[in-house]
Amino acid sequence: MGFIRALVDDMTSKTRWMRRAAGVSTVRLLCHEDTWAALQALPSALVHTPDHRRIEATEERITARENGMLEIVLSGPQIVRILQVTSHNSKNGSPEEQAIAERTYIGFGSVLDTVGSHHSTEEIPPVILDDRPQAPA
Repeated sequence: MGFIRALVDDMTSKTRWMRRAAGVSTVRLLCHEDTWAALQALPSALVHTPDHRRIEATEERITARENGMLEIVLSGPQIVRILQVTSHNSKNGSPEEQAIAERTYIGFGSVLDTVGSHHSTEEIPPVILDDRPQAPA
């Protein structure tokens, strides 16, 4: 857990990931519906905004999959928001919020580390928050 904590606390990684997220069009998130609900319930660090800038996605961007899994298409600005909220909650949330926030933050960061600043026609790999031996792709 020390490595994960160090990565969450690393402002260089956070800044790099947020800048990369701001430059992508979309990324697919694959997670259980309960995980998505927990992410949406995380308190925002940006409480000065009218809607508290919670994590959201419109229904047409959410597709139900087998076993309660969801596929959610997220835009770059939505991913920036997810990184901000999960970074905040990984340090300031309850133990449950910290666990969900850290796993999500690292999951997005791992995918964003594969994104370059050059134009590419390659699809960005999905963020998969499912640690079963054979996670759906």
